[in-house]
Amino acid sequence: MAGMPRLRGVFAACLFTIVAGCGGGGGSAAPAPPPTTLTPDPPTAPTPEPSPFTIPRAVAPAVADGPWADVLVRCLVDPGVDGANGSCTTATLPLLGQETDAPTLDEVMERVLVAEPWMAEQLRSVLQRLPPETLRLFRSVTGVLVGPVRPSFYTTGTGALYLDSLYL
Repeated sequence: MAGMPRLRGVFAACLFTIVAGCGGGGGSAAPAPPPTTLTPDPPTAPTPEPSPFTIPRAVAPAVADGPWADVLVRCLVDPGVDGANGSCTTATLPLLGQETDAPTLDEVMERVLVAEPWMAEQLRSVLQRLPPETLRLFRSVTGVLVGPVRPSFYTTGTGALYLDSLYL
């Protein structure tokens, strides 16, 4: 008999759940409208899709006197994300891994373009907190552009990584 109040409580909860789930609604309601036939919109001329990527044009090297400072803008910004103008090859700006097997933080930062100086400081701070072997991931890029890039992406057209500064 001691378990009887508990059993009544469980039964009451189950009954309440069932009744609440019924939804009621036995009253009169307006009749449902007849089904409609969907007609397609008339064809219109296709509009060109805007580029899904935004790349800031006003950028500067994180290391102004670095060995790659003079070619970073030309190679990462000017050709567009697909590298269509062909002005920058791996002979001009090689992949970081072509230069070194174990890049240092300074070597990575020499390949960085930023829209604002604080972005370079913040990227350096983030990379300093990561294990040193993480820098090896940068061997596959020619450079890194940090700014209001939406969305972040990597492209083989330039071999560069384009990072949204919101993630720093």
